[in-house]
Amino acid sequence: MLAPKITDHVQQALNRLLQQYKGKPKYAAFFTVLVQQIQDLEDGIFPLDEGRQFYNGTSYPAEGAQLDGIGEIVGIDRNGLSDEQYRIFILGKIAQNFSDATMPTIIKILDIFFAPVEMVTHELYPAEVDVEMADISLDPAFWQIVFPLIQRALGAGIKLGFITQYDLDNAFTVGDDFGNGSGGGFGDDLNPSVGGELASDIYTNAGD
Repeated sequence: MLAPKITDHVQQALNRLLQQYKGKPKYAAFFTVLVQQIQDLEDGIFPLDEGRQFYNGTSYPAEGAQLDGIGEIVGIDRNGLSDEQYRIFILGKIAQNFSDATMPTIIKILDIFFAPVEMVTHELYPAEVDVEMADISLDPAFWQIVFPLIQRALGAGIKLGFITQYDLDNAFTVGDDFGNGSGGGFGDDLNPSVGGELASDIYTNAGD
């Protein structure tokens, strides 16, 4: 991840002057001119460095040859993929390399790929994870690419069972399943529309 930009090199340098040099205008002017060159260098280089980062804290700006270099580092070739597709495979490889198969890590991996507004995970005996999500940000065109990447990141001992998508504002709930007070239960004979909306499967792994 990109280190934060330093915007106050001059002030930091002046603060670090030995006590006998503090408050001396000539010394302050000399060090200001000297250290300003360092600030100018950082101001010029930082946007270039920021642009080549895979992830800069808010987005994934690397593209083209920059992505190829990152893919080489993590051990995955482009093989004709577009930047957007290749970025997903790189994320999957990174997730696979660093996953420890614990639930916090699994949740983080799911969140990185799908960026849902809300997510609920269920652990099923002996080693299965089922997931419910609302308002998924990932383009559905890439879902089929992502599912096997997530399974590989979970490791051979854990099965990704189901991923379902539900309506955040009108999910079918019994009691208060999601803790947000939204949605509803069954409709009634006179007005079926008052009930909540059932979730839909976007991934199913029913095999053993």
